[in-house]
Amino acid sequence: MASNNHLDPMDCDQVIVGRCGNLRHLDLAGCKWLTDGDVKPILQANKFLAHVNLSSCASLTPASIQVLAVRCKGLKSLHLRNCHWLTPGAVEVIALHQRGLEALDVTSCWELSDAPIAKILCRNRRMKLLFVSKIYSLTDQLLSAIASYCPNLEHLALSGCWRITNHGIRLVGEHCLTLKSLQVDDCRGVTEDTLSRLRPRIRIDRPALKLPIHLSSFARTPFFPGLPV
Repeated sequence: MASNNHLDPMDCDQVIVGRCGNLRHLDLAGCKWLTDGDVKPILQANKFLAHVNLSSCASLTPASIQVLAVRCKGLKSLHLRNCHWLTPGAVEVIALHQRGLEALDVTSCWELSDAPIAKILCRNRRMKLLFVSKIYSLTDQLLSAIASYCPNLEHLALSGCWRITNHGIRLVGEHCLTLKSLQVDDCRGVTEDTLSRLRPRIRIDRPALKLPIHLSSFARTPFFPGLPV
């Protein structure tokens, strides 16, 4: 272990036996074999965690999120991409206990809907990075909440949210004046008529013209060191 404030997946056993209790960063992305029994002791022992990445931890359940939300009150970034087990109830627990989140990634958390995500935004109004792509139930109601609660938003990922329309995008564009980048690939209800008005100040992943474009570097750019998006 390089230091006592960053954990790599191979060090999990050391943490569980009590060798670390002051972690700030916890990156377990892709550790599909980890269970609640493995992760909950880590969370219980490290109440000062600020940046947590549990993306693609397929064997966890909402029980780990409850411990994280209740025990670790100072979270700044939370990455739960591809955590298909994440429920609206678990998200509401996060909303109840967290007030300082600045980055949230719930990409492909298919069980979620507008309301629980909006609750998090309502109580965490310093949000800068929000990734909600491929949650197919999301609508303009969430974008209305983003417009109301996220004045400092810089990056918004909505790819694959096909229920979203021009109306919601206009709301975000009008109220989120610090927005720098917007991902709306495969948002079928969003047209160039709306996007063209935002392009002068916002980087958008859909090209203005139907020309080939490589988006891999944009999609993979990490916004927090050590936390892959």
